[in-house]
Amino acid sequence: MGRYKNIEKLQEQYLEATRGIIDHDRFNLYTITYHSTKLEGSQLTYGQTERLLSDGIIESETKLVDNNMANDHHAALKYVLSLGENKIKLSLKELQEISKRVMHTTGGIQSGDEGTYDIRLGEFRKDGRRWGTRVFPRSEKIVPMLTETIEILNKHIDQTKGFIDVHYMAFDLLYDVINIHPFGDGNSRLSRLLKNYIQAYHGEPITPVFSSAKKGFVNSINKSYFSENQKFYYDYMFDQLKLFYAREIIRSQGKEIREDQQINISLLNDFGIKL
Repeated sequence: MGRYKNIEKLQEQYLEATRGIIDHDRFNLYTITYHSTKLEGSQLTYGQTERLLSDGIIESETKLVDNNMANDHHAALKYVLSLGENKIKLSLKELQEISKRVMHTTGGIQSGDEGTYDIRLGEFRKDGRRWGTRVFPRSEKIVPMLTETIEILNKHIDQTKGFIDVHYMAFDLLYDVINIHPFGDGNSRLSRLLKNYIQAYHGEPITPVFSSAKKGFVNSINKSYFSENQKFYYDYMFDQLKLFYAREIIRSQGKEIREDQQINISLLNDFGIKL
């Protein structure tokens, strides 16, 4: 818990450093979309993503599917933020609406053991799913498991306060939904958007999972799942917060650090960041 408190101090410095920066929030949405889609295989650069989302420019050397994925994710991100900012509670219907927006132009009809389903319409999968060595819940368990997850969330969301507990809630929602894997595609993007929903609901800065972190992201989830100990996952996700805040503070100074940079006290001191 102590190491996480230091991240809260870093967040305070991030808020101070970015206060007054023109269009910071808008460009942050582009950053989140860039990283979340790149995690799923998009080959767009950040610059191409920004030009697409800001000016509608589709560059000739890029794949249409990557542009569509970015546009869909950006629209879904704005939608989940509006839900959070307006304190709208999640429901199965809202979850399906988010999935529908994520997969609006890149989804399609799939056949499962229990019939066909349309990913573009936010329909729950009707087949089995694997993720590496993981086997996800059978399709008949999806609605009961999601219903329980949403009921617990909505029971506690207004009572949850403070940086640490809000982010535990955000990370838990991501973890629970990605481990249910309710849809035929887009589950990882959806789950990360739900993290942003919780952040927006509680007025916290919205943050990405960095695309350079894909292996660590997947490994932290699987290690926590198989060991039945979410500490591995929590540590990883709080480290992602630390990287985002530190990187944005350093960028506000006109400097850069790598996305995969290890953030430690020595590095922070080098840039005048005190914890």
